[in-house]
Amino acid sequence: MENNKLIIHMVNGDKYYLYNTKGSILRVRNFDDMNFLEIDNTIAKEIIHVTLEAEEKVLSRVAINVKNIVSIDYVEE
Repeated sequence: MENNKLIIHMVNGDKYYLYNTKGSILRVRNFDDMNFLEIDNTIAKEIIHVTLEAEEKVLSRVAINVKNIVSIDYVEE
């Protein structure tokens, strides 16, 4: 399953935009009783982190604490 765009909304208002993602292979890793969603360039060809201050950072890898995720939206364009 390939999605054109996937948006992860965080509790603090930050967003992660994932482009050309393979949503079916998002993986969660448990580390010290905290679950992290690990995303790298094998899952998304482009990862953009946007903060409330509208700063954009292009990332090659990110680990997100799943407790801080509000929602994940799959967008077909």
